[in-house]
Amino acid sequence: MSVPENAWLLLIQEKSMARNQGNADLGDVIHTVESGDRLYDIAQAYYGDGNLWGQIAAANGNIPPESLRPNQKLVIPCKISIFQAYKEA
Repeated sequence: MSVPENAWLLLIQEKSMARNQGNADLGDVIHTVESGDRLYDIAQAYYGDGNLWGQIAAANGNIPPESLRPNQKLVIPCKISIFQAYKEA
C-alpha cells in the first residue's frame, strides 16, 4: 500500500480542524489555546489559510505569536469580516 507524500500534512490539518472550537464563518469565536498551538495553525483551522494569523493577533491586542499560553482565550474574528476587509483594501 502506498502512502501519499502529503499524508503527514493531512493528519496535521485534521488534528487542527478537530480542535476547532466553533465556526468562525458566521460570527466571532472564542478559542482556548492548547499546548503546541501556533497562531498560524489556529488561522488554518478556522479560516483555511494560516497566513491570516495576523488577523487573530490584531483582534487580541496584537498579541505576539510567541506569547501564547495553554488555556489562554483568543477571539477569532468572523471569517466574513476578515475577507470583507481584504476586499475593501
